[in-house]
Amino acid sequence: MSEIIDDFKNTWLKVMKTPDEFFGQMPTEGGYEDPIKFAAISYLIAGIGLTIITLGAGFPLIIAMPIGGVIGLFIGGLFLNIFFKIVGGKGTYEGTFRLLAYASATMALGWIPLLGILANIYMIYMEVIGGAKVHKLSTLSSLIAVFVIPVIIAIVLGIVFMVVFGAAIAGSIASMGGMY
Repeated sequence: MSEIIDDFKNTWLKVMKTPDEFFGQMPTEGGYEDPIKFAAISYLIAGIGLTIITLGAGFPLIIAMPIGGVIGLFIGGLFLNIFFKIVGGKGTYEGTFRLLAYASATMALGWIPLLGILANIYMIYMEVIGGAKVHKLSTLSSLIAVFVIPVIIAIVLGIVFMVVFGAAIAGSIASMGGMY
């Protein structure tokens, strides 16, 4: 158990202190076991922290955070890998998953009020740096894949939702004979 904790601590310090160096040296293949363990511990710390600050109300998060976090990495990795390919990325899905798993290091701090905001911004930074290294892209291309494309998709989906929701409301009002 202490070996797992020492490995986590050493890796966490490397990725948090020198992400450029860490992601430049990170193997882009070699399996999912080590990155999953690392991410699960990061999310477990977040779950424990949230449970503490909510005075126990977040107890299910101790279990839900690591499980949901790792599942989210697989799904997020799929989308992000596509976005990297759109901007000319050369890396693999496994490399993308690995960079997301290690960027989850910020989750160990993300549960702390206010510091969580900075941790999330730092996670995006690490994903941009990691994406540039893993996919052999410029920092700008990686930024477009990590941040710009998802923001554009969110805006488009938001507009579509508003149009559909607005049309549904207008249809409901019209079907009531304009009573309102």
